[in-house]
Amino acid sequence: MIIEDDKIRRENTKELLEFSNFKVITAVNGKEGRKIGYGLKPDIVLCDILMPWCK
Repeated sequence: MIIEDDKIRRENTKELLEFSNFKVITAVNGKEGRKIGYGLKPDIVLCDILMPWCK
């Protein structure tokens, strides 16, 4: 799972991982990532640490 608010960075990273045969899911913020992650239980999470605060 990739959690990244920058669309270009998120899509580029996803494409690189998929090129190496990884199944990739993405989220635009931590709140969405948490919601998706609880259901899918990804093996690894790559998370941007400098995202705007979401309520």
